Amino acid sequence: MRRFLRIAAAALLMIIACGIALADGDGAWVHSRLHGYVELASHAGGMNGYGWVGLTELGGDAVRDTHQVRVISKSASIWAQPRTNSQKLGTVSNGDTLDCVQVSAANGGGVVSQDGFYAVDYKGNTGWINSAYAVRGPFEIVLMESNVPAYSAPDSRSNKVGSLSKLTRYTVIGFYNDYYVINLRGGSAFIPMSVAHYDTDFERMHSTDARRTLTVTAGTTLRVGPGDQYAKLSDVRAGQTFECVDEIDGWCLVTNGSGDGYTYIWSGDAQVSW
Repeated sequence: MRRFLRIAAAALLMIIACGIALADGDGAWVHSRLHGYVELASHAGGMNGYGWVGLTELGGDAVRDTHQVRVISKSASIWAQPRTNSQKLGTVSNGDTLDCVQVSAANGGGVVSQDGFYAVDYKGNTGWINSAYAVRGPFEIVLMESNVPAYSAPDSRSNKVGSLSKLTRYTVIGFYNDYYVINLRGGSAFIPMSVAHYDTDFERMHSTDARRTLTVTAGTTLRVGPGDQYAKLSDVRAGQTFECVDEIDGWCLVTNGSGDGYTYIWSGDAQVSW
C-alpha cells in the first residue's frame, strides 16, 4: 500500500508540474517510450509550434552540437588569418557546415574566435570565417505545413518574400518576438513561430535510436503531431510499412518515407516489435 501511495504521489507531482508548465505558456509535456518525458514546444519557449526544445531533467540533456558553423550567406571566404586582408584559402557556399577549432578543456573549452571571426577546419588546415556570414550551432526547423508565408520584416503586413513548402528545412539565424529569422536564398526572412514545424534537435535526439519496421494494420492517417488534434498529412492503407523510431503518447513516430521529416501513426492501427 505504501509503495502504491508513493507511486500515486509521484504521478500527482508530475501532473502538477506539467500543469504549471502549461499554465506558464510552455508547450505540452509528452512521454517518449525511449527518452522519458519531453516538452513539445517552440525553440524559443512559450510559443505554439511543434519544435522540440530538447530533453528535460527527466530524460537527459539537450543535444545540439555547438562546435560547428553553417554558412548563411550566398558564399563566404575562408582566410588564413582573422582578417580580410590575409591570404584567401578558398570559398564556401550557403548551407555548408564547418567544424570549429575548439579550445582545450584545460582552458575552459568552447571554440576559437578572434576579431569577429571563427577558426574552422578547412580542408585539413585552420582557416577563419567572418562570423557575420556563419551561424554557430546550426539550428534548423522543418516545416510541417504548406504555403508558409515568409515576410521581409517581423510583421504580417510587411512584404511577403516567399511561400514555403511542407517538409522543407531552413536554418534559423535569430528570433524576433513571435518570428523566426531564417536564412532564405542567402538572405534573411521572417516566418511566424506558430506554423507547424519541428526543430532538428529532435532528429539528433533520435539519431542513434534503432529503426524498427512498422506495419499498418488498418486504414489510418499520418499526422504532424501525436494526437488527433494535429493536422492530417495523408491517408495510409493497411499493409504499408514505415521505419518507426519511437512512440510518443501512444503514437508511433515514423519517418515520412523520404528520410526528411517525421510523422505520426496511432499505435492502435499499427504493429511494431519493440
